[in-house]
Amino acid sequence: MKAFIEMLKLRRYSSNTLGAYEMQLKRLFTHYKDRLPSSLTEHDMLMYIQDVLVPAGVSPSYQNQAINAFKCYFENFLGREKMNLAYQRARVTVRLPVVLSQDELRGIFASVKNMKHRCVLFLIYSSGLRVGEAVNLNVNDIDSRRMLLHIRNGKGGKDRFTILSDQALKLLRDYYKQCRPKKYLFEGVHGGRYSVRSIQQMFTNAASRAGIQKRVSVHSLRHSFATHLLESGVDIRYIQELLGHESSKTTEIYTHVSSRELSKIESPLDRWYTDHPKTGIVREGDPTILNAIAHITRKWRLLRNTHITRLRTL
Repeated sequence: MKAFIEMLKLRRYSSNTLGAYEMQLKRLFTHYKDRLPSSLTEHDMLMYIQDVLVPAGVSPSYQNQAINAFKCYFENFLGREKMNLAYQRARVTVRLPVVLSQDELRGIFASVKNMKHRCVLFLIYSSGLRVGEAVNLNVNDIDSRRMLLHIRNGKGGKDRFTILSDQALKLLRDYYKQCRPKKYLFEGVHGGRYSVRSIQQMFTNAASRAGIQKRVSVHSLRHSFATHLLESGVDIRYIQELLGHESSKTTEIYTHVSSRELSKIESPLDRWYTDHPKTGIVREGDPTILNAIAHITRKWRLLRNTHITRLRTL
């Protein structure tokens, strides 16, 4: 296992991928604890997926991650021929991202009193960061002259620039004077990179104090950043660049949660009240509605009879 992890490091796999693959393989090897890992066959892996993962009710993403780990270990590391595990991949359910309103964001930010915690949340929302990108920021990644943040080694090992908010910069300057971070912008109590888990738990607590009823995570700040930009009229291609999405299709999911166009659609109930302000609540047997239905029915019969007459003359 150690040699496999070293291979992944040389190939510049992310630390998250290293941990996930190691966990998946350890669980596979534990299941077949009486056998050497090199003796496991493609059939063994299929049985593990069918008999262990599926009955356990793991998510589709978890199941697909296990397949990726198996293929990487047995094909890339052990040099086996390509395995036919594709049909065991689970269909991933596409869920719309949960977006926080600006009022909800104000409530969350107001509930956080710790300077460092406020800075982390401000920066994640105002620049559209992943939480892993926030903890990886160095002090010199802040370009206050151009008002940009330099994101290094983001998802997929890619660098990018994203915007730096004026308000976030003011808070960052106060934070820097108070905490004096040495290398990483956000450091733990004993130095080094701040814990992702600590930020996630801190956000969960803040959302609870703010009375947020939605199922949100710290990643919801990134979703909210993208959606609010889209609603303010920013071109989706620019949002794609700011988020670091390789494909525009990934960014297009925010068009489904943006209220910019949806809010312009008038409900038929509201239209009814606009057109008939004195009718009050629409009741079954309303003569106005019955007259409208009768009128539509007569029109439809006339059109149908005309169409039948034309067919008979052909």
